Amino acid sequence: MGASKNFLEGSFSRFPYAPGMVVDTFFVKMYTYNMKRKVFFLFWMITLLSSAAFAKENVMTVETQNCSVSVPEKWSVINSYQMVPGQLILCLMAPQKEGEVFQSNLNVTVQEVEGKISEKEILKQGVKELGAMFPNFKILEEGKNYHIYTATINGMNLKQVQFAKVKGKKVYILTGTGSEKTFDSYYADFKDIFKTFKPVTSSLKEGQIRLTAKDCSLTLESEWYVQFLNDKSIFNLYSPVNSKSGYRSNLALAKDVLTTEYSVEEYLELSESVFGGIVQNYEVLERGKNFHVYNAVNGNGLKVKEVQFVKAKDKKTFFVLTCTALEEDYDSCVDAFSAVADSLTIK
Repeated sequence: MGASKNFLEGSFSRFPYAPGMVVDTFFVKMYTYNMKRKVFFLFWMITLLSSAAFAKENVMTVETQNCSVSVPEKWSVINSYQMVPGQLILCLMAPQKEGEVFQSNLNVTVQEVEGKISEKEILKQGVKELGAMFPNFKILEEGKNYHIYTATINGMNLKQVQFAKVKGKKVYILTGTGSEKTFDSYYADFKDIFKTFKPVTSSLKEGQIRLTAKDCSLTLESEWYVQFLNDKSIFNLYSPVNSKSGYRSNLALAKDVLTTEYSVEEYLELSESVFGGIVQNYEVLERGKNFHVYNAVNGNGLKVKEVQFVKAKDKKTFFVLTCTALEEDYDSCVDAFSAVADSLTIK
């Protein structure tokens, strides 16, 4: 009972629905150049949001329709397919360290080219154009499939590494960015992430991504923001901004390991008894075999409506997906919530 109370209390208070938890504004600097009809995109994302050590034993693998890549704990991912349709696939962001004003990040782009070209040729073709585009551009290091350089971008002195990967007619560029002062502390992460990168042929639809953690996976549509936490509080998920209210819906996936055996129905009953005592204006509206819907007031004083889906690995291990929206936004979000819940697979 104690373990359940701790988790259930946290599942509401730890992941409150709060507007502005995700920075919506970032600056994108993208350059397109033509290499004898071979068009190829280089992308830089500068954001004000940064890095934990790459914990290889606990990573999140992000799969798109044509590639997969893994990131460490506390990294965030934006499924950015619609930002530059067909080219910019993912924005991967490191957790921000205290005192840093620039969030280090790594972005993945893809572009089809005609004819054969090597990784080294692709990077070499871009150097002249980069120099013409960015003040103070300077190549520091070059390898077979990467180069490192410094430049002034949007008024900031930045350091970047670009890794290139060619697979058939597709060119993939992974660009890792940090400030000149902090880049070196993230370079090992950038290299480790690139080592996990694989071009794949997936059954996912265009614009979808699949997230896989240690013992579960789920699928999201484009433009969702994902924060990977750890193997217990697994994902924080944020939808695109609602055009009417200006708020995002929030999904939180967590794993609860108990000392006592429960059925899913008993787990839901237990959670309701706990929430009823700790959550303001808590009111259960609907109960199914593996979910319940309720109204409440969150920590910011907003009236919210939540649906909580529960899947059991066994009678002591439960995966809980808590989906939150403003009361007035809930009906427009419920289909998306259900789709994410249906995609949740327990290993």
